[in-house]
Amino acid sequence: KALPNLAGLVAFDVVARRLSFSAAGRQLHVTQAAVSHRIRALEESLGVRLFERNARRVELTSEGVVLRRATADAFARLRLGLEEVTNLRAD
Repeated sequence: KALPNLAGLVAFDVVARRLSFSAAGRQLHVTQAAVSHRIRALEESLGVRLFERNARRVELTSEGVVLRRATADAFARLRLGLEEVTNLRAD
């Protein structure tokens, strides 16, 4: 299966860490509405809900918890790879 849109995965990862669409928007330098749109598109492409949205709270669903572990690992590995490439270039 093809990977979902990377912007959606990044937005998901930030919202999942901060449990806030507004805080994610500030970190990503986009509006809260843009973050919400990216999450909605990601949820639609996966066919699952990733967050429970309450009045002033956001919580991960069980599917969201699984995806959060995957994105945390994937982005950590990507950061390490980028650091390694940068260090090779510096030598």
